[in-house]
Amino acid sequence: MNCRLGLYRKYMLFLMLGMFLSCLFFEQTMQTVHAEETRFEVEARLLPSDGGTYDIQLTIENCGEDWEGVVQLLVNGDPGKDIYDCAYDVQISLPQDSIKQFVTHIPKKSIEYIEYPVKVVFWDNKKQKTEERQLNRLLTDGASVLSMGILSDAYPALTYLDMGGRELAFERSYFPVKLKQLNRDTLADELGNLTFLVIDKYNTSALPYDTVNAVEQWIDHGGILLVGTGSYAEDTLKGLRYLKMDVTKINNPGENKSIQAYNLNLYKLPVAELNDRTGMYQLHTRPHAFVNNWGDGAVGIVPYALSELGKLDTSAYRNGSTREDFTEMLLDEVSKAANSRFRKSEEYNLAAKTSYIFNLSFNMFGNSNEQLHFGLLGMLVAAYVIFVGPVLYTILKYADKRDYYWFAVPAATLAGIVMIYFAGRGFEVGDTKVYSMSVRNLDEQEYLTYLRCYDAKHREWSLPLSEQYASVGPLVGIYYDNSYKESYYHHIRQEGDRLMFGMVPNASFEEGFFVAEGAKQTEGGTIQSEVNYGEHGIYGTVTNETAWDFAYFAVIYDDTLYIYKDLPSGESCELGETKKAFSGIGYTEEPGAVYLENFLGELYDQNQKKDLDTIAALGAAVEMVYSDKNRYKTTVIGVTEDWDKAVDGNCNETAVGCVYVIR
Repeated sequence: MNCRLGLYRKYMLFLMLGMFLSCLFFEQTMQTVHAEETRFEVEARLLPSDGGTYDIQLTIENCGEDWEGVVQLLVNGDPGKDIYDCAYDVQISLPQDSIKQFVTHIPKKSIEYIEYPVKVVFWDNKKQKTEERQLNRLLTDGASVLSMGILSDAYPALTYLDMGGRELAFERSYFPVKLKQLNRDTLADELGNLTFLVIDKYNTSALPYDTVNAVEQWIDHGGILLVGTGSYAEDTLKGLRYLKMDVTKINNPGENKSIQAYNLNLYKLPVAELNDRTGMYQLHTRPHAFVNNWGDGAVGIVPYALSELGKLDTSAYRNGSTREDFTEMLLDEVSKAANSRFRKSEEYNLAAKTSYIFNLSFNMFGNSNEQLHFGLLGMLVAAYVIFVGPVLYTILKYADKRDYYWFAVPAATLAGIVMIYFAGRGFEVGDTKVYSMSVRNLDEQEYLTYLRCYDAKHREWSLPLSEQYASVGPLVGIYYDNSYKESYYHHIRQEGDRLMFGMVPNASFEEGFFVAEGAKQTEGGTIQSEVNYGEHGIYGTVTNETAWDFAYFAVIYDDTLYIYKDLPSGESCELGETKKAFSGIGYTEEPGAVYLENFLGELYDQNQKKDLDTIAALGAAVEMVYSDKNRYKTTVIGVTEDWDKAVDGNCNETAVGCVYVIR
C-alpha cells in the first residue's frame, strides 16, 4: 500500500512539474510572438511630386533587437490572391531602438491600379521573413478622396456638393468628396486628377475646342460628368454638343408641378424640359436625372440647376430627408453607371497607359537582326555526317580494319556530339539582350527610357541601371500575365547609389518591359524649324542644332505626317522631295496610326529590315509625343543611334534616342 502511495505521489509530482514547464514555455512563446508583432513601427507617406514618379517615404523604427536585412516594398498586387507583381528592395541595418528613413521612387507608368494595397515585408539576412505590413491606399495619398471639379460662375452656391464631409460609397469602400474650383484655363490640366466634374451655370461655348474634346476623352476613360441646367440650360449645354441633349422650354418655379424627385419638391425650382434626341439616356426617376454610361465613365444631366437646388430650404425636402441625402443619392445614381466606379476600366491609372500603336511599334524595335548565323556549325555537322559515312568506311577498308566499323561509328558519334556541343556554345545568347529607346523633350528636358529585355536562361536575372536614372519599374501598359506566379515577377533593388532591375521569367527568352525615369539632364541643343504649307505640301527648313546625327526625322504639321532621312548635327534640311521618305495625312487617323500602318508596317511586311530599329523607335516616339492639344503646332522628332547606354554591366544593348520639340 505504501509503495502504491509513493508511486502515486511521484506521478503527481512529475505531472505538476510538466504543467509548470509547459506554462512557462507557453508564456515565453506568447511574449515572443507579441514582441515580433510589435518589432517594427512603420510610417509610410506619399511625398508631393509633380513629376513622373510616386515618391514613397518609409520611416522604420526597430523596437526589438538589432536587425539587418532587406525591406521589400511590393506593388501591383492582386487583392484576391495576395500576389504582387513587382518588388522594390532596400538593404538596411537597424540597431535596437534606431530609426531609419528612406525614399523609394516608382515610375507612375509602373503602377497599374493606384487604389490597390502596397505591402512592406522585412527579410533578414538568412532570407527569413521577420514581419510584414499592408498599406492600404498609400498611392492615393492615404485617406483618399473623390476629387470633384466645379466649373461654374456660382461656385459658392455649389459647395454643398461635398455633403459636409459625408462619405460616398465608391469602389467597394467609402470616401469623402473634395471640391476644386475650375475655370476655362485650368479645366484641361486638372481633368486627370478628377473623379467627378460638375458643370453648372456656365457658358460652355466659351471653352476652347481642345478642352471640350479633352472632357469627352476624360469621360470615355472613366470620368463622371454631372451637368446642371435649369434657368441656364441653353448656355450650359451650348458648347457640349456631343451630349446630344436639346432644350425645348424652361419652366418657371411652380409652373410644372408634375415633375417629381424622391423626397424633394422640384416644382419649386426653374426646370428645363430636355429632349434626348438620340434616345441615349435613361431617366433615373429618384433624382430625376438623365444618365448614360459613356465608355468607362458616365454622364448625368439634371433638368434643374444644382446651384439653385442648393438654395432650397429644409421645407423643400419630405420625410425628414436633407440636402445631403439628396446629393448622395444623385451622385450614387449617376456614378453607378460608370465602369470606373467598380474599376472595370483597364486603364484606371492613366499615367501608365500606353496605346496599342505604341506597343506594336516598340515591339518591332529590336527585330532587325535577331537571327543566329549557323554557317560554321552547319559545316561541322555536314563534315561529321560525311566522315561517319563513306570516309570512315574507306579509311577502315584501306587499313583492312573493316571489322572495327561497328565500334568506330559509336566512338565517332560520341566525339562528334562533344565537338558540336562545344562549337554550338558560341551561338548561345550568353548575355542579357537589351533594347533601350529614350524619348527626350529638348524644351522641357523631360526624359523617359523604355527597355525591352530578355535572357536565354530560365531563372531570375538582373542588370545595373546607368547611374543617371533615379527610378525604374515594369512598363505595365504592355500586357503581361502574373496570375500563375506565387511571388513577384519584376524585381528592383537599390544597391548603394545604383538601381538593379530584372525579372523572374516564366520561360527562357521571355521578354520583360521596363521604363526608367529621372535621368540627369545635359545640354542637348535644340531643333529649329520654319514650316509652311503650299500647293505641293509643306516647305521650309529644319535645322539640327543638337549634338546628334538624325538617321530619320519626323515633321507633324497641320495633322499631316512627313518622314525625312539623314540630318547630321549642325546641318539644315530643305523640306522638299529629295530626302522625303514618306508622307501621310492624319485627318481620319492620328499620325501614329498612319506611321505604323502605312510606313513601318509595309517595311516590316516586305522584310526590309535595314534601319528597322531606328524606324520603329521613331514610330513609337511619334505615337507618344503627338496629342490633340498639339494638333495645330509643328512637332519635329529626330532619331539617332548615337545614344548613351541605359544599362551598365554585362549585357548586349542596342540603344537609340529620340529628341523632339513642339513649336
